[in-house]
Amino acid sequence: MKKLLLVSAILAGTMSVSAQKVTTKVTGDAGNAKMVYLYKTTARNASDSVKVVNGKFSMDINMDNNDFAYLVTDSRKNVIIVTDGTPVNANFNDGTVSGSELNNTLSNINSAITKKTSEMYETYGKLVELDKQNTPEAKAQMETLGAKLNQQGDEVEAMNIKALDENKNNLLSVYFLSQMYRDMDFNTLVKYVNKDYAFYNHPMLKGIKQYITNMEKKAPGKMFIDVAIPDKDGNPHKLSEWCGKGKVVLIDFWASWCGPCRQEMPNVVDNYKKYKDMGFEVIGISFDQNKEAWLNGVKKLGMEWPQLSELKSWNNKAGQLYGINSIPSNVLVDRDGKILALDLRGEDLGNKLKEIFGK
Repeated sequence: MKKLLLVSAILAGTMSVSAQKVTTKVTGDAGNAKMVYLYKTTARNASDSVKVVNGKFSMDINMDNNDFAYLVTDSRKNVIIVTDGTPVNANFNDGTVSGSELNNTLSNINSAITKKTSEMYETYGKLVELDKQNTPEAKAQMETLGAKLNQQGDEVEAMNIKALDENKNNLLSVYFLSQMYRDMDFNTLVKYVNKDYAFYNHPMLKGIKQYITNMEKKAPGKMFIDVAIPDKDGNPHKLSEWCGKGKVVLIDFWASWCGPCRQEMPNVVDNYKKYKDMGFEVIGISFDQNKEAWLNGVKKLGMEWPQLSELKSWNNKAGQLYGINSIPSNVLVDRDGKILALDLRGEDLGNKLKEIFGK
């Protein structure tokens, strides 16, 4: 998907996040569920739970004012609630919430985005099944579905952009930033999340601020970070063997088990073949753990460039040094070793290489 280009920078409001505790009473319909669990924004484990009786439940949530509570049933249905002390009605059957103005707005927007996202997952599921067939007919259908998936992705991004823009001066901006920050243009993101932002100290922004710190390590204009990684035979190679040696280098983070990586790889292969004789190189860094799966993926996807992996999944040094939180991800380095761009996919990669090489 294309990077998000937001149409305006957030304005600092007069509100501040309050640490005052409030009790928000939530009642509603949990369908066939037996239990409802409460998850706070900064916790991995449930902090409270209630039984469902005849399809109904009731829970008093005591949390900070202006925070977000996630309610999840044992059947994995969920809703999100703004804890502002106003009584809330939640319906797990359709995922809707009603109560305060903020809760109503959040529910309406989430319902629309969830519907479109479900359509994306359906399209992606069809792509995965077609990929298994490996026939000319399947590949032709994949091209059509791939274009449809990109369009659906753009529509979801546009919906998130609109939601963030329309709520940039209230608490909901925190939620929408948490949903979309990984896809945002970095310079736009830091215009939103800075010390002038009214909700800068909200606990839900902790991960986003860490993400910004990680992204700053690989900001365009900085020199690439050198690191030694083993090849398929266990021999270590430094990125400096390729970066800063007169070639334009794409450091490509991927894994054989990553569906979106496999979907994007034909695009990388095509660009590699087009520009390799003009001074373009790709260095693959895999997040695999299984060596056989890694090498089979390299062969099947036609990846003819150098491949490196510690076979440690997310615990690899390169991923940590470059602040990689999701894959596929890549870093484009210029001939002198300076970082040019980040996470170029689809037509964005081809357009950037065309700009560099002139055709």
